[in-house]
Amino acid sequence: MINLFFVPWDFSGAGTYRKEVVAYLATCPNIKVFVVNIVGNLSEIKETTNNSITEITIPMPRAKHYKKEKFLSLCATLLQSKYSHLENIVFHFNSHLLVDLAQSVKSKFDCKIVYSLHFLLPQFTCVKFDDSYKCNLDNDDDKMLLNILTLADQIICVTKFAEETIHKHFNITSHKTHTILNGFNNASINNSNKQKLKKQFGFDTTEKIVLYAGQLEFRKGIDTLLKAFKEVLIEFPKTRLVIAGNGNFNDYMKYNKGIYGKVQFTGRVDLEDIRKFYLMADVGVIPSRFEQCSYVAIEMMHYAVPIVVTDVPGMTELFDHEQNALKCRLVMHNNGEEIVLNPDETELADQIKRLIREPDFAKQLGQNAQKKARREFTTEVMGKETFKIYQKVIKNEGLALSENENLNSKPFRVEGPSLKIEAVEV
Repeated sequence: MINLFFVPWDFSGAGTYRKEVVAYLATCPNIKVFVVNIVGNLSEIKETTNNSITEITIPMPRAKHYKKEKFLSLCATLLQSKYSHLENIVFHFNSHLLVDLAQSVKSKFDCKIVYSLHFLLPQFTCVKFDDSYKCNLDNDDDKMLLNILTLADQIICVTKFAEETIHKHFNITSHKTHTILNGFNNASINNSNKQKLKKQFGFDTTEKIVLYAGQLEFRKGIDTLLKAFKEVLIEFPKTRLVIAGNGNFNDYMKYNKGIYGKVQFTGRVDLEDIRKFYLMADVGVIPSRFEQCSYVAIEMMHYAVPIVVTDVPGMTELFDHEQNALKCRLVMHNNGEEIVLNPDETELADQIKRLIREPDFAKQLGQNAQKKARREFTTEVMGKETFKIYQKVIKNEGLALSENENLNSKPFRVEGPSLKIEAVEV
């Protein structure tokens, strides 16, 4: 029996990953799943069991300033007091921001550490476009990433690009890395009428809907999308851009000037509604400056949305140009402070217009994407491969380190454990 402690960081696609992989593992024999949530909106520790998943919720300190390392060490001590007697323990983390907790449980438990790498800094994408670009690894994010990569017994990368990156830039041995693409459960998809849904949500049924879904962040390329959409409207004035997601809307209003009536910002959208947006969308756009294995992309594929994506490393592993999507190139640009990658504005507009102009071609792209998603990007495929990693790590297979692997990161140990978290200054 494998005793899995999944410690999630529920941000963006990492949150979806947690839900999908845990739901699958709960159906597997020979594994007991514990989900350890560290949250800031509770006043006491809770433990509940539902559908064979035990949820352990630990509240964060209410003080604005606290000693993070000490608090996370106490969390590990709390878990140790109740669960250290178990055998075949695996802790699975999905964020480098939890490296202090990973180090602490490694020092307190007889356990293995599995890490899922969801995010990389944009500098690694720049290297892919220009070999002369020099990476700066002397930053807090990459230091934490190096520490957790070194500490982990096995590493799950969600793209080949990420796996190659940590081999090249962090000297991580290939013996402990694996690429497992994200998966999605398509059981909830139905064939709702597109025109009926548009009417239900208050859209003109004669309008074409171009959909962006996700966080409103610079890395997502929404500024370029808004500029490109102005070009789309010249040829197709009966088109509406829907931007479904949360963030700082004021950052994008200056790009929206002159087309306010043609752009709909929805704010945060619940899961049920965002899937209805997929069903009513005529074109989906993912104009990211850097990305890995985007869950929005995978969900759009499952819903047969005709998609335009940027030709960004990682995402290129999901799509084939003119087979299951249209790609838009990225262009390197020096903005005076740093080198950035921008979607080609003209090409982005042209690809969107092509999908509107050629509906039969767009429909075929969507269907091709759906077939690929149902074959390769499912929760079952992802879950099975992840379970194999747990079996591998418990059996100590393939855990040898290469001579060149960076071993500078050492777990710290905390003396004098206490379970009275509320009584300790953190």
